[in-house]
Amino acid sequence: MWEDLPVKKEKNTVSVLDWLKEQMQDSMALRAARDSIYEVEAKVPVIALYRTLPQSPPWHSEGSVLMDHVERMLVALYAIAREDFSILSLDEFASIHDLEPDFYIIQDIIRENFATLSAFIFLHDIGKQDTIIFNAPKGSLGASEGFFKDSKIPKNVLLDTYLKLVKVLMAEKNTDAVKTSVLFYEKYQIRVHYPRHAQLSAGEKYKKERQIISDHFRLIDRDREMLQLMIRFHIDAIDFFKNGIQPEKIDVMLARAGKRFIDGDDFLDVLAAALLLDTVFGSIEYKNGEFAVNMDPFLNFLRSEQLAVPHRANNRRIRFNKKQKDFYKSVLQKAGLELNNLFSVLNIKPGPQRGDVALLVEKIIKNEADIKDFNFNNQDIKNKLLAARDLYFKERS
Repeated sequence: MWEDLPVKKEKNTVSVLDWLKEQMQDSMALRAARDSIYEVEAKVPVIALYRTLPQSPPWHSEGSVLMDHVERMLVALYAIAREDFSILSLDEFASIHDLEPDFYIIQDIIRENFATLSAFIFLHDIGKQDTIIFNAPKGSLGASEGFFKDSKIPKNVLLDTYLKLVKVLMAEKNTDAVKTSVLFYEKYQIRVHYPRHAQLSAGEKYKKERQIISDHFRLIDRDREMLQLMIRFHIDAIDFFKNGIQPEKIDVMLARAGKRFIDGDDFLDVLAAALLLDTVFGSIEYKNGEFAVNMDPFLNFLRSEQLAVPHRANNRRIRFNKKQKDFYKSVLQKAGLELNNLFSVLNIKPGPQRGDVALLVEKIIKNEADIKDFNFNNQDIKNKLLAARDLYFKERS
């Protein structure tokens, strides 16, 4: 479908896990995320409970408490929103050529809906504190501590015990939050679940918190309605697409938006962005003894869209191609290679030769042709072409 997209060359990419590990250590995104957390906690104290609400592998290995998940999502949001960052600089995205237009435009969607997505990050799991349950297999250390199905031990006691055991292990092993969560899971085999938390998060109980946080991020009425719908169905977005491509589920999502008089295209846009932040960037899975990024729900969502509502993929490609053309023109301008000036310097008269030279210049800049193919004896222009090539790949990555 996308066979005419340019082949990627000379792009330095990094894995999602390595990129986020760097972002989580010391970055502008981390500082901005933590500032945002402090501001929201001051207005909505219940958010501070995320710092002591357990989570567990295999689905959440980014840390032992919910705040690790929330902070990771926020860091990714701030980093992706930077104008100098491209999601295509990450291995998992750069290797999937047919979805390049979707990735490119979804990054724009994230920037355009930054406030709504910020509110979503803080609110989508707020119901977990009411629905949390623990389970550990019979005979495990976790079960011996009372973490088994239908345990009679009060929930507040189990929460305190869980956190105390985590702190002891962290002190013993002197490891970071990610490794501690896995070591703890392997030792105690406790799995944490939150049945139907999405429904509770979007319900009446947390209406006040949604209003305060929506006010904090200055959401308009349309975005507040969209936010509640995103929270309510974010788990469905994972469950619907985690095992394969299901275009009929896109129709379900569109019907849900339509019932609330929300534009279907807008809803699918922000839902895809939320799914990306929640599953790909906000979570670390632990599978077969290794850390992993689960791209399946997000990719299957996009591929299901292509089948259910093909006009969306076509519109993204049109928008993508325009942005690519604008970007290429900006590279020419920055390198001092505006085509009309180039033709004048090289004394190329109007006609077919101009088209041939323009195409050759583009191929050289995109590294699809060698500078030796430029048969004009003008070293200054050759130098500008090489500089433009460097600029093209530097700013595109």
